[in-house]
Amino acid sequence: MDIKSEAEEEVKALKRELDDQKKVMDSYKAKINEQNEHEFKSLKLKLEEAEEKAKGLNQELDEQKKVLESYKAKINKQDEQEQELKSLKLKLEEAEEETKALKQELDEQKKALDSYEAKINEQN
Repeated sequence: MDIKSEAEEEVKALKRELDDQKKVMDSYKAKINEQNEHEFKSLKLKLEEAEEKAKGLNQELDEQKKVLESYKAKINKQDEQEQELKSLKLKLEEAEEETKALKQELDEQKKALDSYEAKINEQN
């Protein structure tokens, strides 16, 4: 065989080897793409599940905020009622003091009236 033929045979052999390596690479690429696609789908599903869970948690949080606002409103109303009660108690105490003072004044006036009646009766 001459050099040209040997070179051609060597080139053919190298081309076959290159083709075989390309086939192996294409096979690896296909497997990697398949794995990536599977992983992508899995991650996408997990993301969708997480988004659904987050949506549920946000709804629950909104409901809890409403309950909290309701409790705050009740507490504020209760505080207002307590302040009103304190005010009413103070007014009651003032009214009791005033009633006591008026009773004393009435008792003094009765005593004075009894004293005048007694003097009038003595004079008659």
